[in-house]
Amino acid sequence: MKICIVTSSYPLNSDDTIDAGVFVRDFAKQLNKTEHKVFVFTPRKEGIVENEKEFEVYFYPWLGKERDIAHQIDLKNLKGIIKIFSLLINGSFYFFRFVKKKKIDRCLAMWAIPSGLFTLLTKKFFKVPYDVWALGSDIWKRKKYPFGDRLVKKVLLNADNRFADGIDFARDIEKICGKKCNFIPSCRALPINIKGKAEVDKKKTNFLFIGRWEKEKGVDILIDATKLLSKEIKEIKLYVFGGGSLAKLIHEKIDKYNLKDFININGYANPETALKYLRACDCLVIPSRIESIPIVLSDALQMKKPLIVSDVGDMGKLVKKYKVGLVAEPENAEDFKDKMINFIEEDITKYQKNIDLLANKFNIQKIVQKYINYLKI
Repeated sequence: MKICIVTSSYPLNSDDTIDAGVFVRDFAKQLNKTEHKVFVFTPRKEGIVENEKEFEVYFYPWLGKERDIAHQIDLKNLKGIIKIFSLLINGSFYFFRFVKKKKIDRCLAMWAIPSGLFTLLTKKFFKVPYDVWALGSDIWKRKKYPFGDRLVKKVLLNADNRFADGIDFARDIEKICGKKCNFIPSCRALPINIKGKAEVDKKKTNFLFIGRWEKEKGVDILIDATKLLSKEIKEIKLYVFGGGSLAKLIHEKIDKYNLKDFININGYANPETALKYLRACDCLVIPSRIESIPIVLSDALQMKKPLIVSDVGDMGKLVKKYKVGLVAEPENAEDFKDKMINFIEEDITKYQKNIDLLANKFNIQKIVQKYINYLKI
């Protein structure tokens, strides 16, 4: 079967790790190793394209070049509106041609918007079935956009299968469309055989944050928690990787709180860098305000690292259930500070057996096979 993955998140190259595209690429590569032939359809972005050797990736043209479409295009100004119309019109036009030319048998929309709109129209006009894998930002922010709620519901309703990377998140989708949504976790395959290591001070407790600097990811909460923690414990260091709309605020907080000796700020982490710091640091912190199960959580599990997370969505429930770390109250810097102190003072070896047990559920081969099984139902 010829399966086309339609996504707005596909990486340009191996260093492009800004968003969920890292999972999409690993998923596509693993799916292509099965009896199915994979194609990828995605918007062109600014940067150097690294062509895949195993399958075809088609970058269609549009008026924008943003690498993080959801957070970098402002729909409150005319320029942003024009870009979105270009994305939708060009995407539909080029996708129709692509599906017809490549004789695609089935589509997988990653994610509901905008990719699901293309697959919805293709099913209507060419009778090509599609599945949709929903992303949190599509679902949680749908009401902020004109006709967003209606469009997302229509995409979900007409899909042959619906998937979500969280159990609670899947239930949310079922409430929206009234149809079954299946839980399949997302993850990426981190490189194992890499040279070098991250230079961290082993005399200190080293905490790590990897993610977008957007409000929902809560990096500002972690900066506030580190400020409180630095007043009580001096032998700590927080390594922060990422970027986003909160960059100015983050730098202002670090300067205002005089935290340069306690916080190390970096750009986006490619898989090798992420692996090196996950190996070197003691704990990954995920302070999200809203979340399902982020890919970085499975990254930490692969590297056998305990976690401190917000008690939101499935993330908080999993950490509690499997006892792989500590859970803090959402948007509560004081509680995050307390949990970081608890982590410093306790014996973390008690987490290791449980980490291995949970990590086994985040396996890219198993995830792909689970998707294939749904195609046979």
